Amino acid sequence: MRGLGALQRRPWTQRLGVRLASLMAVALLPLGIMAYLQTSNLAREAQGRSEEALMGETLRAAAGEIKVISQAQGMVAALAYAVPDLVNDIAACSALMSQTLKSSEDVGLLSFVPISGLMTCSSNGQSFDYSEIPLFKSIISSRTPSFTMSQLGPVLGTSVLGVIHPVFSHDGSYIGYASAWLPHTKLRVLQESWRPSNREHSRQACRVLEFQQGR
Repeated sequence: MRGLGALQRRPWTQRLGVRLASLMAVALLPLGIMAYLQTSNLAREAQGRSEEALMGETLRAAAGEIKVISQAQGMVAALAYAVPDLVNDIAACSALMSQTLKSSEDVGLLSFVPISGLMTCSSNGQSFDYSEIPLFKSIISSRTPSFTMSQLGPVLGTSVLGVIHPVFSHDGSYIGYASAWLPHTKLRVLQESWRPSNREHSRQACRVLEFQQGR
């Protein structure tokens, strides 16, 4: 009877069932951790595939716009290099813009806008004062190649996508920016199976180009 009483007085943590359960829990813990890690890795891989598929779809959908915008980038980069020699010759500067424009059917306007905001060098020979326009203030303070959109371009009078490139003088001073303005009506998707609005494709194309430039 004394032996039976001593057995009954054992702490619950020393009972066989509890000890076995504890041993099983410890034994199975690494398996649980491995399962969790495998699940996390699978989730990350699935997310990565989804993002790659989305980027591929974006590239296909915006292929036409990417080509047009890339060409416009090259145009304004070349103009930014040439403009410093022509800033004091409005006729020659405008002639350069007009001649360059002939190489693209999609660009509606090429121009150089100085830091004053008064555009006098443009492909259509027009002058325009941008100085009080909020979009100009945003562009002129950037000093980096960029894209912008406007629902109503003040010179072309329509919804436009702007491709911007800063212009520096030969001594390194920032003097303004060269710009190419593309009407959304001319930004078309070439040989695509689905066609949302031109404006959305332009946004996609700009995001892709910015992503590629940032890598």
